[in-house]
Amino acid sequence: MLRVSKRDSLGETCYKTSGGLLRVLVEVKDDVINDLMITGDFTFLPRDSLRMLEKVLRGHNLNKDILMNRIRQFYGKYNVRSPGLTVEDIAHVIMLLSSK
Repeated sequence: MLRVSKRDSLGETCYKTSGGLLRVLVEVKDDVINDLMITGDFTFLPRDSLRMLEKVLRGHNLNKDILMNRIRQFYGKYNVRSPGLTVEDIAHVIMLLSSK
């Protein structure tokens, strides 16, 4: 994570899952996700729901339990399928950034 100021940080990380490579770029302000982009070579259906997930996670603290809860709710609400890529994988890769 690159600290831009006392309150702002930018980070990028990759994580290999059984479903493919998961890459996350995140901008954090005061430990809150300000902006987020999730990319990689995994399957995420429906396809356009990945951008919606990014929006859902913006504005939330870098807290693994909170992130996992929001992602689980999202998966249920939009009937998301991501073979080989779990809710835990997504939360884990985001949290990797908080420890860098």
